[in-house]
Amino acid sequence: MDIRQLTYVLSVAESGSFLKASENLHVSQPALTLSVKKLETELGFSLFRRTPHGVYLTEMGVIFCQQIQPVKITWDVLMQQLRGDCDWPRRHLRIGVGARVYSIGVFEDLVRFLDMHTDINATFITEAGRDFLPDLVNGHIDIILDRLPLQGGVSFAKKLAVYDLICERQCVLMSIVDPRHKWKRITFNDIQEDALITSLEHSMEDRIIKDICVVHKIVPKRIYRSDNIYTIMDFVKKGKGVTVGPESFGEYYGVAAIPLEPEEMTYMKFICLKRNDCDQDISLLRKYLNQRCKRRK
Repeated sequence: MDIRQLTYVLSVAESGSFLKASENLHVSQPALTLSVKKLETELGFSLFRRTPHGVYLTEMGVIFCQQIQPVKITWDVLMQQLRGDCDWPRRHLRIGVGARVYSIGVFEDLVRFLDMHTDINATFITEAGRDFLPDLVNGHIDIILDRLPLQGGVSFAKKLAVYDLICERQCVLMSIVDPRHKWKRITFNDIQEDALITSLEHSMEDRIIKDICVVHKIVPKRIYRSDNIYTIMDFVKKGKGVTVGPESFGEYYGVAAIPLEPEEMTYMKFICLKRNDCDQDISLLRKYLNQRCKRRK
């Protein structure tokens, strides 16, 4: 086994094709195929499942790629350092970030990851309530860190690789001067007469709030909308209405977070396209965040 073979495997996994990988690597397809087959023989298991529709990682292939990606990254960095090339191009991740990433402390983990991997640049897209999935599928975003949108998640499910990071109780968020702010539990019927505060119309958060209203037969007496999470939470703090969100929003935004009855749980998820799941940077970040989040449980 050598670094060349590891590079070949990761390239095939990323492109889903031996032909595309050979073109990207500037090697002949027969040479690439033979090298991978020799590695599979050495390992004693198949890395890829070959079908008429493309090449897919086997279960052992996924595990193998996850383990070798840090090795490949370390090797690339070492080669750059030995060549003394300080101007080599940085890689770039575009990350859709939901508000819970901040409230539960995961953003600090993202910063630590980028501090450790100075060869990676990042752009964060943070619009409140935004449904990031169309941008992910269209290639405008690489990763989503948020809950999975209900309707969008179903329509795009076959294209997505989705991993649970942290689970939280869903709460009704209200002002600390609200007489109910010390309640142990609250139902949707208890907020029947409250104004609801949500994101812009047709946004992910707005659709979720509307679904809640339909299911629990709530007719809001008033709705406030904003595309900024701080404006939304400012309305809550001022007692202008209530909204629904994760328990961590309470302390982070200085509002009361009353757990729903019956209990509802939601996961903050790591979401990317299946075809990009073995990309070295995406996989490395996912493994890092998964380890960090496990320590919080």
